[in-house]
Amino acid sequence: MTLSDDDRKKIIDELDRAENAAREAILATFAAFVEWLFGTLREIYHRVKDGLERIWRIIRSIF
Repeated sequence: MTLSDDDRKKIIDELDRAENAAREAILATFAAFVEWLFGTLREIYHRVKDGLERIWRIIRSIF
C-alpha cells in the first residue's frame, strides 16, 4: 500500500517534534525507522509495512 498524504503528514509532524539528535537516530538506519514507526504510529506501520524501505528513503531525503 502506498503512503497517503495524511499518513505522510503525520510521520513528518512526529519527526518535526523530535529533537534533532533523536530524529537523526530514527532516520540513521532502516531498522531504527521501522522500530520508531511501529512504536509511534503503529496504525500507519500496519498499513504500509510492505513498502517501508521505500518510505524510509523518501522521508530521509526530506530531512
